Amino acid sequence: MWVKPEEVLLANALWVTERANPFFLLQRRKGHGGGGLTSLLVGTIDTVLDTKPPPYRILHQTPNSEVFWTVSTSLHKREILHHWEWLEQNVMQILGAFEDEDDATEFVKCKIESIIANSVAKTEEPKEDEDTRIFKSATQKWRRHFRMPEEEKLVNYYSCSYWKGKMPRQGWMYLSVNHLCFYSFLMGTEARLVIRWTDITHLERSNSMIFPESIKVSTREKDHYFAMFIHPYETFNMMEQLANLAMKQLLSEEGFEEDRSLPSRSDIRTRAPKKISSLKRDLDARARSETYRIADLCQSSRRRERNQSDGPLPVALPGGLNHMATHPGYYLSLIEQSLGKESIATDEIERDLHRSLPEHPAFQSELGIAALRRVLTAYAWRNPSIGYCQAMNIVTSVLLLYASEEEAFWLLVAICERLLPDYYNTRVVGALIDQGVFEALTKTYLPDLFDRMDNLGLLNMVSLSWFLTIFLSVMPFESAVNIMDCFFYDGAKVIFQIALEILDANKDKLLECADDGEAMTALGDYLENVANKDATLPHMPHTSAMSYGEVPSVEVSQLIRESYIKFGNLGNETIDKMRFKQRLKVVQGLEDTARRNVLRSVAPDVNFNQKELEDLYNLFKEEQLTNSFWSQNFQPMDPSLPMYAQMRIDQEKFKTLFLALSPWGLGVYAGQLANRAFRLLDEDHDSNINFKEFAFVMNSMCKGDLPDRLRMLYLLHMPPALIPEDLESPSPIEPKIFEQMGKFFI
Repeated sequence: MWVKPEEVLLANALWVTERANPFFLLQRRKGHGGGGLTSLLVGTIDTVLDTKPPPYRILHQTPNSEVFWTVSTSLHKREILHHWEWLEQNVMQILGAFEDEDDATEFVKCKIESIIANSVAKTEEPKEDEDTRIFKSATQKWRRHFRMPEEEKLVNYYSCSYWKGKMPRQGWMYLSVNHLCFYSFLMGTEARLVIRWTDITHLERSNSMIFPESIKVSTREKDHYFAMFIHPYETFNMMEQLANLAMKQLLSEEGFEEDRSLPSRSDIRTRAPKKISSLKRDLDARARSETYRIADLCQSSRRRERNQSDGPLPVALPGGLNHMATHPGYYLSLIEQSLGKESIATDEIERDLHRSLPEHPAFQSELGIAALRRVLTAYAWRNPSIGYCQAMNIVTSVLLLYASEEEAFWLLVAICERLLPDYYNTRVVGALIDQGVFEALTKTYLPDLFDRMDNLGLLNMVSLSWFLTIFLSVMPFESAVNIMDCFFYDGAKVIFQIALEILDANKDKLLECADDGEAMTALGDYLENVANKDATLPHMPHTSAMSYGEVPSVEVSQLIRESYIKFGNLGNETIDKMRFKQRLKVVQGLEDTARRNVLRSVAPDVNFNQKELEDLYNLFKEEQLTNSFWSQNFQPMDPSLPMYAQMRIDQEKFKTLFLALSPWGLGVYAGQLANRAFRLLDEDHDSNINFKEFAFVMNSMCKGDLPDRLRMLYLLHMPPALIPEDLESPSPIEPKIFEQMGKFFI
């Protein structure tokens, strides 16, 4: 085809001239159409450089010029010969009449561009820009190399080397929504690697003599090293974000969908490749938004005037004012929608209402209790993936002391969804992640104390109660609200630096403690006696307080001041990076626990050995993850169900597994049997089956004895597996199915 003339400096590098005249060259790519070392060498170079140009081209050059111009390329020799003949018949005589060679070149360029313009006008197809064409080409190569389905979307791709053994293999890393892929072609040998983001347990940038400027990707099976990136920082950030999405998907599909700063599943499904992947733009924007959010959180807080000395001024804090202004009437609408509705969340809220600051007069009357009920219920209605979690009542109670109901509601939104993400859910994942962060910080800042605390197993015990309630449950609330104020003022870093200061202030006592009970008592005494001399309300100790002395252990202002002096250099950006590392570890640990629980509950009912059942679980999990991400009708799992019942796939995914694994997945009627088996298992008619049901049917077909298999076959030919449409089939399929299945019962 004719192409827009582009300058070529080295015309003979890797090309062979087959025809020539004073103004044009017809060339063939070396190695094309043949074999041997040359073909392997050229193929390797094209793969590494991601070029692979068409094997034929025509160049324009004037006799006294050293610059060549590409005017035509082709995949087929017949087409390139046709263009060559046209040039000789229609252009050569005209070029000979030019006295100035520059004029001759300008004529050729204008002529070719005119041909291209006329061709585009005839087809009426808009010409894509170069970046779009390149990205589409990369997407096609990625799909071809890895056989990715159309619904899977490529986000971006990068040139790099993959260390396989002791030798690096230069190639391309492809980052898609669900997979990390690597492809290399060297000296006739292809190398492919596919890692699902949900299988990654650790992601780290490193810079060593052996692996300079490299990225380490760890799974349960092995470590993978990638190096020689052109844009290492951009690549790693993109990998971090995609791995984060995968961890959210593993935790809860509903929570994954509710992250409104991310592209939704429906958006991702329908997007075609753009100039730069629209998914990459979304992820880049999300990263910038998070950075700006943290900066704005701190700066906007610092701009305000502090009007109260013993509590937070809530709405001029983390976006509360903006949310209230942009969502007028939203809180009242939630109250109206949830009025009279009962759920697990409302039952739990009612149970905890009278345990929320019972020592405070505001919550010793129905007025305060009713306000607390409305705020908690409204939030549970807004975010059913969280609903209600213990500790939310304590935090909300304190917010209501210093803010209106609507203001308290928006502050609760900020805490649950932005400042302390994933804290308040059934698995308190965010708190577990921050436990790991706190352990790492203690090891860095207080190494001697860390060893002692680690031996006592104390860090996990204290950090969970401290962080979940932002110290409100372990410290007099008139003192804890000052810490809460700093928390809104400077972000999540505050809870870590306060916790480090508490440990440092009690370092000598803790080092002398004989056991964890003694250490907990020492910390409890210290925290319950943190005083606030500026408080306007009298001191009210917690009903669960172990002791309260007349002499305060420390003034809260002094505690805060010392934490900033010693640990104030700790930034929110550092916390976010540490949270990411811990998130991979915590989520994969939860996933391992879930796997063990599921296998333990299913194993007694099937005849598969441990390895076979694990393989079956992994295949089912793979289909479930795909189903949860791409399915239009996927429903979030109910956390109250057993773990095996939370693992579900739809009919399409079940059919895929049935045809691939079942000995009955053969012949022209295998698809009908798969559909009937699904209907048999789908007793609640929710269009999904769980892992235990899947294991049962596979066990009957693969491991069952003859009576079990006959019974299963019989059930597949009776309602509910058999439906009226099956009986109206134009061909007598039933005898044929029995005939096909008969060989499995011999």
